[in-house]
Formats: sequence, structure tokens, C-alpha cells
Amino acid sequence: YDALVVSYTHMMRVAEELQAIRPLPPTAVLTHDALSRLPREFAGRKLDLGHRACDAGTEREALDAVPGACVVAISSSEAEYFRSIGVQNRVVTTEYDAAEEMAPYTPPEDAFERRTLIFHGSANPMNVAGLNWFVDECWAPILAAVPEARLVVCGGVGAAWNPKLPGIEVVGEQPRERMLALCAAASVAVNPCVAGTGLKIKTVETAALGLPAVCLPTAVDGLEDVADAFAIVAEDAEGFVAGCLALLTDRDRWSALRASAL
Repeated sequence: YDALVVSYTHMMRVAEELQAIRPLPPTAVLTHDALSRLPREFAGRKLDLGHRACDAGTEREALDAVPGACVVAISSSEAEYFRSIGVQNRVVTTEYDAAEEMAPYTPPEDAFERRTLIFHGSANPMNVAGLNWFVDECWAPILAAVPEARLVVCGGVGAAWNPKLPGIEVVGEQPRERMLALCAAASVAVNPCVAGTGLKIKTVETAALGLPAVCLPTAVDGLEDVADAFAIVAEDAEGFVAGCLALLTDRDRWSALRASAL
């Protein structure tokens, strides 16, 4: 092989075993997350991390298991974190460029009239925790102010989360093209990311779509410098509700955010 690409830090153990058999070609590890920064609980509830979490020492040893490997971080903050815990291998930051794929799915100007919020994501427990927070803290006041508002939830998260509440439609896992079409049919993306690490791919995708968004600060990790161009970033539930209502009722603000995101 000309190169070895390791997806996820925990798989470096395989590369370590291979190098004991024969010299490895140039090797890179795509980290996806800083595992030693993963939260263990949110709002007093333990998060099921599927044995992904570890301490900083274990993560450092894994990332340095193949001397000379390139460690690929998904955001600048994670790259800085890996260096701070003592990773000796070279750490670089990669970009996730969704613009070309998203271009055919830009929401039309009349999408504002649909009064539809959308969330798309996997069954990751942090996505479930975020949706629970949104429903508990935000959904009732949004419906009270905009009774025709709808929330569409798509992706694997639908298999783990389905509250059967008024105005919420859970469509579950969809083919990629269908999921993007659902985003294009929505008015606003919501990303109530209450915990987690790394770049939030769903945030990048909605920005590339030109779909105005409301996000908690964690949802724009790695995108802080440009977040105002595509999202209202709220610090708490009150601000999140206000952001949703602004984009559901103020066409000028919605159109301005759609234009600046594109």
C-alpha cells in the first residue's frame, strides 16, 4: 500500500500491531473526536458513549502509537487540545467542504413560509440529549407563539428518540439525497448540541445549504469566527427560543441569514 489511513483513534491499535510485522507506509489517523474530552453526563444523566471515552494519557499513547503518523483533527480547537496533552506526532486540521454536494439543495426563498424546523443526526447519545433538552426547554413556547410550527427529525436518531408530541414528525433514517431534500424543504435548522467535541458536520452542512440555523455554542465549535453568517447562536433556552421565533416570523432576518450563509 502507498498509504495507511486509520479511521478513529481507537483503531490505531491495529496499525500498531501491523507495524510489528512490517514497516508501515505513510500513516494518518482521522480522529473525528477528542475522546478524552467527551462528556460523561449531561443535566445529571449519564451518556452512553459506547466505550469511546478514555483519559488523556490513553488517547496520547494511541495517537503516538505509530511514530511519524499524521494526526488529523477535525477542528482547530481539537488540534490544540491534542498538542496540549502531549501528542508528539504532527497534528493537522482538515476541512470538511460540503458546498458542492449541497448546492442542488439550497432552500428556495419561499421556504420561510413553511414554518418548519429540522434536525438531522445519528443515534449518538449526545444528539438524543440535545433533542431532549430542546423539547423540554424550548418546544412548548415555540408552539405557543407559532402554532403552525413543525419539527422534522431525520436520521438514525429517530430510532432512539420519538417523543410523539404535537408538531413533531420523526422520519428516521433516510437515503442521503432524501435527507438533503428534507433540509431543503425546511425553514430553519436547529442544532441544540448540548455536549460533544469536534466539528459538527450537521452544522457545516446546513451552512453550506444556506439554511438559516439556531445553534447552541457547542454546535459551532471550530466555526466560531463565521457562525454569525449562517446561524443565531444562543447561550441558553430563552435565547434558543427567541432565535427560533425570529427565524420563523421575521422574513427579512431569515432572508438575510440565508443570503449570508450562501
